[in-house]
Amino acid sequence: MKNKIIIVFIALICSIAVVLFYRTQFQKQYDQTYAKASESAKDAVEEAKTLVLEGQKLINKKDIKIPKEGQQYANVSIDRVHLDKPVYYGDNESILDIGVGQYMNSGLPGEGRPILLAGHNGTHFNRLQFVEKGDIVKLKTSWGNYEYKVYDIKIMTPEEFDTDCLNDQKEYLIMYSCYPFDQSPAPQRFFVYASLVSGPAIREDVK
Repeated sequence: MKNKIIIVFIALICSIAVVLFYRTQFQKQYDQTYAKASESAKDAVEEAKTLVLEGQKLINKKDIKIPKEGQQYANVSIDRVHLDKPVYYGDNESILDIGVGQYMNSGLPGEGRPILLAGHNGTHFNRLQFVEKGDIVKLKTSWGNYEYKVYDIKIMTPEEFDTDCLNDQKEYLIMYSCYPFDQSPAPQRFFVYASLVSGPAIREDVK
């Protein structure tokens, strides 16, 4: 009887030892995986910061004046096609009658989000029809000058335009007008996409 108790006790000790061993190994693997993931996330953040710091001047968001609806805050120009127009914050009809309008739920130049500009095809954005890939679009604001390079041109219906792209965490410029040009009403839209080339970045934590 005494031998049986000893055997059971030894078996119990061995079982506990095995459980503790595998638990320790699992915890070690978990810690290593977590450490690698944390390091990767840290590297990604530092890389993003480096890209901004190396490529752009930084401006504190507190130092710029956010435009109000209907206020002109910029000027858009494309030298090659002789386009040079004022840009207003908002895109209602009264704004589009006097210049180019910005959809207010899109980003401002320097905010790091897509910017959506609209203009009538018979007036302010009529010259947009002559734009080609590689053209440089200039946006001049009170807080800095920006340049964007045209990389794509698309013709689509209003329903085909995916507004979810405005949630992208990357700055690029979208300009559009009704299509065909010099026709009203026009069933389609003419879209020009341009990637950010230069200009200051707006940040909330700049000292």
